[in-house]
Amino acid sequence: MPRKYALAPLAFAKQQTTYDQYRELWNTPAVQKRYRAILSAPLAKGLQILHPIGRSAKSSKRSIALLKPEDSRKIRGKPMTAKTTVLGCTALSKNLFDLSIRIETGVPHQIRCHLSSIDRAILGDSLYGGAQASRLYLHCESIEIRDPDKSIPLLKVESKLLASLWPAPRDAS
Repeated sequence: MPRKYALAPLAFAKQQTTYDQYRELWNTPAVQKRYRAILSAPLAKGLQILHPIGRSAKSSKRSIALLKPEDSRKIRGKPMTAKTTVLGCTALSKNLFDLSIRIETGVPHQIRCHLSSIDRAILGDSLYGGAQASRLYLHCESIEIRDPDKSIPLLKVESKLLASLWPAPRDAS
């Protein structure tokens, strides 16, 4: 079975005070997290997915988007607020679309869970119903932390896509 992983940038704080400052801002609008994903069907630019998300009561590996109030019985604990916004969608072929996404929260599996809840699972995401592929086609393109008072960038970390992995997977039709 192929490994399923997402690509992402990584940053380390040299001082505890810096870490504490960034950690406090992490789930606020001061942090902009941008991702890319490959889907087999398009989505409209500007689409927002706002379903709360909770950890599955049946599987510790999976999260569930709460589409209806009674779905709260399917999760452990309290649901978490989550917002996923589509920034753009580019056709790569008849059946492949490169999606640009921004999340304002940081709920585990948020993008995967939200896209699956609207029948748009990510290519290679077997956990959430995506078409089979050699890898999970999800990539964290950038994380930017802005000063919440002055709205100036404090830190921006980017992860460039490798041409061999993006934009068109070789193992999909």
